[in-house]
Amino acid sequence: MEQTTHRKRPILVVDDEPSVLSSLERSLRRQYEVLTAASGEAALRLLREREISIIITDQRMPEMTGVELLARAHEQSPLTIGIILTGYADIQAVIDAINVGQAFRYHAKPWQSDDLEQSLTTALARYDTERQRVEALERLNQNLEQEVAARTTEIRAQGLRIVELERLRGRFVANVSHELRTPLTILKSSLDLLRRGKPEKRDYYLQNAITAEEQLEAIVLAILDFSRLNVVEDQLDLKRLALNRLVGGQVQARQAMAAERQLRLTWTPLPQDAVVQADEALLGRALDNVLVNALKYTPAGGEVQLWAELVAAQEDASRRAAVHVRDTGPGIPPEDQPYLFDPFIRGSEQRSGHISGIGIGLPLAAKILQWHGGRITTDSAPGRGSTFTLWLPVVE
Repeated sequence: MEQTTHRKRPILVVDDEPSVLSSLERSLRRQYEVLTAASGEAALRLLREREISIIITDQRMPEMTGVELLARAHEQSPLTIGIILTGYADIQAVIDAINVGQAFRYHAKPWQSDDLEQSLTTALARYDTERQRVEALERLNQNLEQEVAARTTEIRAQGLRIVELERLRGRFVANVSHELRTPLTILKSSLDLLRRGKPEKRDYYLQNAITAEEQLEAIVLAILDFSRLNVVEDQLDLKRLALNRLVGGQVQARQAMAAERQLRLTWTPLPQDAVVQADEALLGRALDNVLVNALKYTPAGGEVQLWAELVAAQEDASRRAAVHVRDTGPGIPPEDQPYLFDPFIRGSEQRSGHISGIGIGLPLAAKILQWHGGRITTDSAPGRGSTFTLWLPVVE
């Protein structure tokens, strides 16, 4: 017996004469999975349940002709191909069915087995071609829908991002205006009192003016630094710097601020100093931004600790210097942590008015570390303070 490695293709034979159904089934079952139906309605029920490639139907059947069956079958399964068996008296109806696409071919009774098998082979090839075309169109349509959906999502996200950036810029302007207004007011009133105030309070007025001027200078310098965010790497003034000296200098410069805020500020240098290749002014600014951030957020009586260590890089044999800045402040809420290094973002403590700032210190620090081949990481939780770590490649 002939064997095939392929699953037999299902075809449906429809005739109201059992002998015809039996004869067709015997002659075709070696090559096909032959389903049979004794009426048009029974055939349509099978078509709803199964995927059927070809329907071979008698034309003259009670209740529903073969042409009518193929018309209704086409509505249910447009790809299914119809072949009609008929007597010569029905030839005009069959020709009409072929002309309107409801039937693929017809065979006169009694049919020739070789001719019918040839029609089936041709019909299956046509069915497969049409099915592949439809599946290709469906895939194309699905891909187009996915692409359109992705582009729509992207455009919507870009639109929301633009709106968010505009909102953040507006907040930035408002923050800058607020931060500038207080020292400006103090500076103006102190200068006026220096001219018209009590002579014995002259030193007090002068000190207030100096403090206000320093606050204004810090804000202006921060804005100028932020304007350099688009600097390119070859504009950096890179030099070999001793890490202990760089960090120690920044810590010493902020001891007065720590004392004024009643904080303890400590620095533990590396036992064996490390050298980094860096722009001293910019890297110093990054470290200072992180340090000032820690001092601002630590309540009176607290402590800010700095220490460094050398860590082997996982990706190669080089080493990294890790400068840790730990405070005993309130910690950073989880909802704020993903946005720490986004420009113009201020934490919940700042937004509530407890902490001054314009929201560019940490983003600028992160950008400067990126220019130097490094990065900043954060470890924080509400109630246990925060640790910012500045990672820098070491020059061996």
